[in-house]
Amino acid sequence: MSLLNQVFYFFHIPGWRFLPTQTNRKLKSNNREIIELIKGIIKKRDEALKVGETSYDDLLGLLVESNHREIQKHGNKESGMSIEKVIEECKLFYLVGQETTTNLIGWTMVLLCMHQNWQDRAREEVFQVFENKEPQFDELNRLKELNKILHETLRLYPLVALTNKVTMKEYKLGGVKIPPGVLIALPIILVHHDEEY
Repeated sequence: MSLLNQVFYFFHIPGWRFLPTQTNRKLKSNNREIIELIKGIIKKRDEALKVGETSYDDLLGLLVESNHREIQKHGNKESGMSIEKVIEECKLFYLVGQETTTNLIGWTMVLLCMHQNWQDRAREEVFQVFENKEPQFDELNRLKELNKILHETLRLYPLVALTNKVTMKEYKLGGVKIPPGVLIALPIILVHHDEEY
């Protein structure tokens, strides 16, 4: 992420990513290393599936297992995702997941510092639900106040501030007809801050 931030301002210059700068070389090297690491993990999980071992209970395990079933169902590798696509999915989920989680936690901490009364309510609820024992996953949905705090944080500081969609066919939105091929931008942050909505 640090390297991407360094080259972000040069993306608009045609061909910049092909120049052998120190940052570009490091980005390519890191990308190759990440691909090899993920390939190794996928290969181990794929081999485990082939010998009948159960899948791991995580996103990669679900993806590999689903892909394996799809290939077996149709009898050819073209019906499933290529290893390159699986790797790209892994990279995307990791980077997006890490960034969004970090932002949510950061903004939640800022809001709790600004609103001490909600911080006290959340702390009291955590002690009531978990007492002095280690938190269990199935008990998390009992944290109602904390849930309110997280939802309000997401309303004020949405993880995706703007989303774009393209109409595939004619669509009617309210009293307006929208033809196919129109890009519709939904500024989520503005909707979340509009009292009418």
